[in-house]
Amino acid sequence: MPFLHNPLFYCYVLALIKPKKLTTQLLLMHFFLPILIYLLLMPLFLASTSYKMDLIRRGVVFVTLSRLLITFMALSTAAYAYLIQKELNTYKTGLKQALSAHDRQQLAWINIIFYTLIGAWLIVLLTEVEIYIFGALSCLVILIGYFGIKKVGVFTNREHPEEDQAPALVPQKDKKKYSNSGLNSLGIQALQQQLLELMAQEKPFLNPELTLSELAAQLHTHPNYLSQVLNDELRANFYDYINALRVEEFKRLVALPENQKYTLLALAHQSGFNSKASFNRNFKKVTQESPSLFLKKQAIAMV
Repeated sequence: MPFLHNPLFYCYVLALIKPKKLTTQLLLMHFFLPILIYLLLMPLFLASTSYKMDLIRRGVVFVTLSRLLITFMALSTAAYAYLIQKELNTYKTGLKQALSAHDRQQLAWINIIFYTLIGAWLIVLLTEVEIYIFGALSCLVILIGYFGIKKVGVFTNREHPEEDQAPALVPQKDKKKYSNSGLNSLGIQALQQQLLELMAQEKPFLNPELTLSELAAQLHTHPNYLSQVLNDELRANFYDYINALRVEEFKRLVALPENQKYTLLALAHQSGFNSKASFNRNFKKVTQESPSLFLKKQAIAMV
């Protein structure tokens, strides 16, 4: 059974972030090892109780078999830890290329399972004390149960919140791929100017759920062309670019006397941020200081 944990978790992660990647061929490939082990051990499973007890009493064969399985388990855990982390890193990069706002709930949920699973297996692989092994696996089950029930939509039929759904990401383009782009230098400059004018006049970044595809549609261009302009000309991914504009909008709003009656969070929402955490994180990234410290300096400067 333990050999099913890693491929099941890997497929679960893919189902959350890349559902189209889950093919029958991929499933067969990842479940080949557990199926093979079951088939090889089937004669032992079907053997009589007396034969199994005799095998344990003889010790050498049983211990060798156990150590072999544990070794394969360790290799499997290490391999899947690498694969899962690689998929998550790619997903995080893709989020910033395609979305202007995203909650970290889904990634946090995956990380909770990932690290507790790795921690539990490290205890299993490094100790032979059963109380520690069963204690670690019990903690894993409790953590998954607690955070799973707490997270809406994981163990229920209710729809996931919009920010928890895995978005369809536009593939990230590097400069080598951009070299084959159908957009020439004049087209790049024209699109850049069109983008800057749209941001200044219509301020689409005020939409907290703005995506790269939606902005590209407003500019009547392909998302890859827009991504090219952002990355090569403006030196920013979509996420950072849009949130930098939101920070500047907040700074403009907070300086207006008529807005003194509003809270910082209210002005942050008016600027396009969808949460306090997102606002604080991006404000500090752009200005290198917290919103409260920024306002304090502004107040001192005015005096």
